Amino acid sequence: MKRKLLSLTASITACGAVSATITFHSDFDETDLGAITGLNIDTPNTDIGTTDSGTVTLNTANQTLDLAANGANTWSAREGSPIAWVSAPSVALGEKWYAETQLTHTDSTGGNSEFDQAGMTFYSGILGNNPGSENTGTHQSLFVGINDWNAWAHRVQGFADNNPDVSADASVGDNNFFYRVEITENGTSDLYNFFYKEDAADAWTQFGATDFAQDFDNSAVGMILKSHNNNTTASTEFNYFEVGTIDPVPEPSTGLLAGLAGLSLAFRRRRK
Repeated sequence: MKRKLLSLTASITACGAVSATITFHSDFDETDLGAITGLNIDTPNTDIGTTDSGTVTLNTANQTLDLAANGANTWSAREGSPIAWVSAPSVALGEKWYAETQLTHTDSTGGNSEFDQAGMTFYSGILGNNPGSENTGTHQSLFVGINDWNAWAHRVQGFADNNPDVSADASVGDNNFFYRVEITENGTSDLYNFFYKEDAADAWTQFGATDFAQDFDNSAVGMILKSHNNNTTASTEFNYFEVGTIDPVPEPSTGLLAGLAGLSLAFRRRRK
């Protein structure tokens, strides 16, 4: 049974408490996939009938979004790796946005040597099912999530170029993990910061490069599952997915500054 969670993102960033404007949120308690406004499903190999097709299913009983994959590469091609994605919010230069999710991952039938990855990815986006898209060179640019390549780890990894490739040990437990990425719009090369936690009550832990700069297309962000080796299966349940903007901290008003200055002067006089 899914554990219902309050919003985890309304006021949390690496810098402390600020406000956020949510542009997409789902706890996957809708009645069907079509009822999730803004969510797009990308499973290209489903259309061409290959054996490594991935699937995206709304589990109305558990209130989760379930992804399944069989031998989906994603390293240098799209193949059949399932993605459920939303468009990135539009922000001005210097402003920030974020994406966040919680997932429960089940290891592939071949064991943890089968190179499964489950989490979030950034890419150019494919609107719905697109036959043959795995041959166009359009594939994911960056992954952040759980990785069970020989050992469980939280990982940030660039697809195709492996940049960056950083990880932190993961405690498997009940296989529930939380991930968050904060992105600063920086023109041709945006800045990324990556976070994870293993329980809703935990504080976010940053891992990977601070203000990692990369110029790949991030117009779409989605939930992804990769199961690399053939004839293996893997599945992941996503409990929620949220995208939004991080609102700038307002500058103190002139009146407030004058009031603070007056209080400071009065305090100094009282001390004298």
